[in-house]
Amino acid sequence: MESKDNSLMPRSESKHLGGIKDRVALNTIEAISFVRKRGIPMSKSKLYKLTAQKLIPFRKAGERLVFSTPELSSWCEGQITDPFCSQDMAISVVVKSAQRQAGKYINTKSNE
Repeated sequence: MESKDNSLMPRSESKHLGGIKDRVALNTIEAISFVRKRGIPMSKSKLYKLTAQKLIPFRKAGERLVFSTPELSSWCEGQITDPFCSQDMAISVVVKSAQRQAGKYINTKSNE
């Protein structure tokens, strides 16, 4: 039974892939598997869209896309965020709290 990560690979290619982490340059199918193993959902079409928008690090070798393992690893780390530590989220929480407090203050003063 083949693993889910190899679902896009032809059977002959998946048998000879070996350890992706030992490779420096990855093809498209290997890059998808690499990214998925790091917890980021990825399809072939999504990868192509990201490369077209230049949102993911890649190089071209003729007509083929080539992905650098260290660059792709760094990109993956940048995609994973902690929502509780997001600076934008923290600012939003503080602003909403201040607005609620200001609303309470204004309502109290108008009732007097």
